[in-house]
Amino acid sequence: MESAAGLLAIWHDVAQGSEDAVTDWYNREHHAERLAVPGFLEARRGRLAGGAGTQFCSLYRTSHPEVLRSPAYLARLGAPSPRTREIMPLYRNMSRTICRIAVEEGGATGGAVACFAGAGSLDAAPVQVHALFAALAKERGVLRHTFLVAAAAAPDTAEAGLRGGADASVGWAVLVDTNETEEALALLPRIEHSLKDLPGAAAPVHRAAYRIVYTGRA
Repeated sequence: MESAAGLLAIWHDVAQGSEDAVTDWYNREHHAERLAVPGFLEARRGRLAGGAGTQFCSLYRTSHPEVLRSPAYLARLGAPSPRTREIMPLYRNMSRTICRIAVEEGGATGGAVACFAGAGSLDAAPVQVHALFAALAKERGVLRHTFLVAAAAAPDTAEAGLRGGADASVGWAVLVDTNETEEALALLPRIEHSLKDLPGAAAPVHRAAYRIVYTGRA
């Protein structure tokens, strides 16, 4: 079904040896800070379980994509906390995209997420996406499927400047929640095969499964 909700999709690595510091900052400060912004609904964080992807994946659900360009959110990005100023320079290979949830089926979240994302556009292929989701719904352990489409360019902010380079972005993403990481890993070739004839899916930039280690709600 179609949704008016937004989602900020983030993938990144960190400097070697800084994983514990970044995780502690996420747990103790950053996710709660984001969830305090009006319109933020949920924060989820995953760690790479397999496939071709970055170490971390963070997914912030909002009531609408415009929340991610709202004055309250931009004010937060423009005034990074002291701890954020320490952590941001540790980021590597940052990808950050403001998305709208174009299609979503299933209401439950799981302990793992399969992520398949590309830089092109699949917005004109809802029939293929619905067919893919109908097939995936029959697979063992599948709980929810989400199709994201880039909604707006992420603004330049003081926080982004701390990372020392421009962030990458995606044009679209398919996310599939499963019970277990092995189920998410098994779905990656299925997703790739189902989308292979669509031009924007030819060279995915993220093709990985993540173990969900954090879920918080506003």
